[in-house]
Amino acid sequence: MDGTDGGDPLYYNSPNDVVVDRKGSTWFTDPAYAYYQGLVPNRTLGDWVWRVDAKTGRATPVADGFSRPNGLAFSPDERTLYVTDSGFATGRGAEMDVAGPRRVEAFTVVKRRILTNRRLLHVVDTGIPDGIKVDARGRLYVGCGDGVHVLSRDGELLGKIKLPGKDPAANLAFGKGKHRSTLYVLDETSVTAVELPGTRGARVGRERKFDVGRVRYKST
Repeated sequence: MDGTDGGDPLYYNSPNDVVVDRKGSTWFTDPAYAYYQGLVPNRTLGDWVWRVDAKTGRATPVADGFSRPNGLAFSPDERTLYVTDSGFATGRGAEMDVAGPRRVEAFTVVKRRILTNRRLLHVVDTGIPDGIKVDARGRLYVGCGDGVHVLSRDGELLGKIKLPGKDPAANLAFGKGKHRSTLYVLDETSVTAVELPGTRGARVGRERKFDVGRVRYKST
């Protein structure tokens, strides 16, 4: 990362999930799972949420106080940022911290760069809340230990999309275009497509049409 502490470089822990807002700025979570899994010898930063400004490229922590910040997603109007905390899973193999968080939190986004009004939205009852996505109506879809938990924008559990296997929903994403009603759910080894008629995934970041036929290549 861009910065030093007493002359020593500071390195991110293990960036986990990322979203890009409509202005092109990048937001990501950085839990210390790599350290707890023995992949790196030290950690020099906290378990924070970061924002990288689209114009300056400067990275700034925008939220702390997490155990293991994990998935994140904007509401359709980008006025709210949702973040999951999966500290219930310590990162030390199958070890779980029974007192650790497994919650979804919400923040109000001010001026597209400041997070305020932090509040607890939901606590999951199976496994940990991992990846998270939002549909066009503002409902939340959270990958958990028994599938996908569907929440209202206020955190009410509306239902579950039950999936087989252990930890069957590590992350998830809605398709684009005619596939926007399809929710793709990923575990560690496979992808499951779930058709949700009448549901449309929220547009993510700056989705643009890309016409391959108009691309011109120039050899050098």
